[in-house]
Amino acid sequence: MNEKRISPRYHSLGHAHLQGALKDDLFIKNISITGCCLECPGNVSFPEPDDICRVEIKPETAARIGKFEFEAECKWVRHKENTSEMGLTVTVSPQGKAFQNYVDYISYYKSNI
Repeated sequence: MNEKRISPRYHSLGHAHLQGALKDDLFIKNISITGCCLECPGNVSFPEPDDICRVEIKPETAARIGKFEFEAECKWVRHKENTSEMGLTVTVSPQGKAFQNYVDYISYYKSNI
C-alpha cells in the first residue's frame, strides 16, 4: 500500500496515553510531526473520528526525551481481531520542541540501522 503523506511516519518503541481510552498504555505504531497511529491489544473504546483528544507521549528511554503532550484530531478508528488502532492528526503542540526532537531522534536512529 503506497501512502501519500506530507511527512514520513517512523516506527517507534514509545508508548502513549490517550485521555478517554480505556487502556492506560498504548503503543505508538508510527509517528511523524503531523500525526501518529496508536495501537493496543484487544477491543478498546477510542474517541470517535473528528473528536479532539489530548495525547501524552512517553518516548523510549534511549531517546532521553521526557514525556510531552499534544492535542490531536481522531481521523479513523479500526478494530481488528486482536487489536484496536486509531489515526490522529496533530492540531496543537504546545511542547513542539520535545515533539520535534523525538521525531528527529527516531528518524536519525532508523536511518542508521
